[in-house]
Formats: sequence, structure tokens, C-alpha cells
Amino acid sequence: MLGFQNIKQDRLNLQLAPPRKTGEDGDLLLLFQGGSLHAATIHDGVYSGAGANLIAAPTGGFKSDGIGSEFDASAKYIFHKSFVTNVGVGHFFPAS
Repeated sequence: MLGFQNIKQDRLNLQLAPPRKTGEDGDLLLLFQGGSLHAATIHDGVYSGAGANLIAAPTGGFKSDGIGSEFDASAKYIFHKSFVTNVGVGHFFPAS
């Protein structure tokens, strides 16, 4: 987990797929994901992907360790073994 050692993440995944019949095309797979991100402590800053400190913690620390929550939904439709389509949407809700 190099690079993400100061972040705690709670994540929930739900994948829905119909039962597969042998030799049948046209499968639809749905995936829903939700997560909550938290800093390791209220005294830790927020860093960029390169490791630069974007937001330094105030002297007394932040009021909360919450960074935000996220929701992702995606769908995959398999027309045939060689023709697959994917679509998805996601949103990040910053902590207040």
C-alpha cells in the first residue's frame, strides 16, 4: 500500500449477475460500489499522488479525519465473447 499509508478506506461492493446458461449470449452484469475515505489521524495532511502536501493540518489538527465518500455504478453487457460494452458513473462527496 505504498503511497496510501495515511488513508483508511471502508468499501462495500455489490455485484449482480444472472445465472449463466451454456452457449447463451447477452449477459448483463451490474456493479455498485460505495466507500468512505479517512485520514490516518486528524493531524495528518492531505497529499497529492506525487506525495506533495496539498493541505497541511492546522496546529491543533483537523476537526475530523473524514475526507469524503464515494459512489460508483457500472454495467457490462456481453453481446458475444468478442463484443462487450461497458458504462459507468461515479461521484465523490467531500466531507464537510
